[in-house]
Amino acid sequence: MAHFFLNLVVGIWAFSALGQSSPSCEGIRQETIGNSIKESRLQLNKTFEDIRTIQLEGDIGEFHYFVSGDKISNKYRLMIVQGPNYIDGSVSSMTWDQKSPIRLSKVLGDYTLIVKCGIK
Repeated sequence: MAHFFLNLVVGIWAFSALGQSSPSCEGIRQETIGNSIKESRLQLNKTFEDIRTIQLEGDIGEFHYFVSGDKISNKYRLMIVQGPNYIDGSVSSMTWDQKSPIRLSKVLGDYTLIVKCGIK
């Protein structure tokens, strides 16, 4: 009987986890050149996903954009780092309410770097 209830609880948990939305994330690099702004955008690639965890990442030039999160608790870590050594960057952890986008911005000289996530 205990085995039945354990399977039932695990099944309900797995079913509820499948209903969680995964974010769609984008990296943006804006470069100020005189009086104009050159913008590059990249849809981040899903590099890992299981029933609970998701990881997305991508590069625009020497900048690496990275997002990892827990789809059950909606706690996410957003990072923007500069290569080639990846020792300079910004990181933020936040909870996503699935109603409004989450974003991290970094200003570095003539560049404004943004990673943002939301529902497509």
